[in-house]
Amino acid sequence: MASSSISAKDGGCKQGDHVPSRLRICLPLFVAADLSLLCAAHLLKGASMQVSGEAPLGLLQPHTASEDNLISAARRLGSAHAWVSFAIVVGLSGLWPYVKLLATLLVVMLVDARRCAVDQGLRYLWIIEVLGKYSFADVFLTCINAVIFDISTGGKYRIMGLFNLELNMWMELHFACAALITAVTFSAFLTHWALHELPQMKSEADVAVGHGSLDVPGVDPPNWSRYRILAAVAALCGAGLVVLGSVLPLARIERGGFLGNLIRPTDDRSLSLSVFSICSRMLHSGGSNAVSTILVVYFFALTVVAPLLEFLLLAVDAFSLRSGRIARRARMCAGWAHSFGCLDVLLIVVGALVLELHTVVKFNIGDECEPFGSLMGDKTLLRLAGLGFAASTSCFDPRPSLACGSAAVLGAVALRWAAWRAHEAMHGVQKDD
Repeated sequence: MASSSISAKDGGCKQGDHVPSRLRICLPLFVAADLSLLCAAHLLKGASMQVSGEAPLGLLQPHTASEDNLISAARRLGSAHAWVSFAIVVGLSGLWPYVKLLATLLVVMLVDARRCAVDQGLRYLWIIEVLGKYSFADVFLTCINAVIFDISTGGKYRIMGLFNLELNMWMELHFACAALITAVTFSAFLTHWALHELPQMKSEADVAVGHGSLDVPGVDPPNWSRYRILAAVAALCGAGLVVLGSVLPLARIERGGFLGNLIRPTDDRSLSLSVFSICSRMLHSGGSNAVSTILVVYFFALTVVAPLLEFLLLAVDAFSLRSGRIARRARMCAGWAHSFGCLDVLLIVVGALVLELHTVVKFNIGDECEPFGSLMGDKTLLRLAGLGFAASTSCFDPRPSLACGSAAVLGAVALRWAAWRAHEAMHGVQKDD
């Protein structure tokens, strides 16, 4: 996200300008409400691992393997030495949302009290907004884990014609997950609303808040045609990469170990995780419910809809040669879309997944293989039972690797930066990302 460099001398607000009354009155109330929702999301149970099925000699009974809120999840991730996931859960989705909300309110109060210049306050808000979207990382991580740890034998294995073996394990999401993503989304809205409401310009020109900039009628900035072409090309190519990145696999997971080898159909043992496949699998998983549906809608909107709209609106701006009004509105809407586009957050979560998926197996699976400990590594016994293919010394062994979709998403992130830089040059206003 860019930061405004428009000074009071160049058209920025004077120190005497006031914060709009609706922002002064409503923002503290909205922040208090959002903080309450965040507290509820962090204290209530967010997800649980459910197990059902049957096994010979009563080795398996339906039960809840684990259930966590933020505090218990942080404690168990720390004990599993899953430090990247710990940082995402505790730092990005635990502490940072509170800091972001309070920092937004503090900046607006300082500007209103004339302790902070408007242009400086805007720069602070831009920084808060850019970093704020990383609070979505925990929700993205939950969505991907819900797919990876959805384990099913696809029915019963018949053992020696006498016994049955069936296992179904899934992650069930609860109200706290929906509350968290709603609270984080609302906090992003509040920060961008503050940016939109704070007075930015004294000139008669209409400025698009977000990444918008000043249009001066009749004055063409240097290299106008070249920057316009670069902006249009970057926006259109970026939109194409968003579509590719949503369809192509971001990562591949080979699910092995005793539980992984039991998965049926056998094609499900290998996962190609794209945005579309993650959404589809969550909707059809054993733990599918209203909360998981809400998370799917948010996940798709934040990783596909918002980035795609951002690029298309930037393209509209670049091609609006005659209508400055359309261009300004397109830039304003693109700024809003940028506040919610989370391609970079998705890349961080996928990277964390590849780096330490093995360490979170214990966190998600727990001791579910303990009843089978003396059997799962015995190839001879399992072969006699007709399950020789499942023999393994490990309980669950997912092996992750990056795929081409991650490169497409990375390219889209780079083109987003290039598109905004070209638009800044095109409109003759220099900003820093």
